[in-house]
Amino acid sequence: RRAVLAAGKSFHELDCERADRPPRSRPAANNRLLPFLGASLRRLPNPVGVMAQYDGEANDVCRACELVGLRVPEDVA
Repeated sequence: RRAVLAAGKSFHELDCERADRPPRSRPAANNRLLPFLGASLRRLPNPVGVMAQYDGEANDVCRACELVGLRVPEDVA
């Protein structure tokens, strides 16, 4: 966060816990995570870079982008 802000760029943090998702052992498609994530990404200025903590979360980002018509990596990288 500090490095992004120091470079004069904007930083946005999404709180995916607000999506009321089940534990990570259950598929993301069976809950509200993907629609929440897609809508949140849609509100950000494009292009945007995203960091995910785990590979599974990065996959969720790609699936959410597909859901709302965002292109990877053109709109969301």
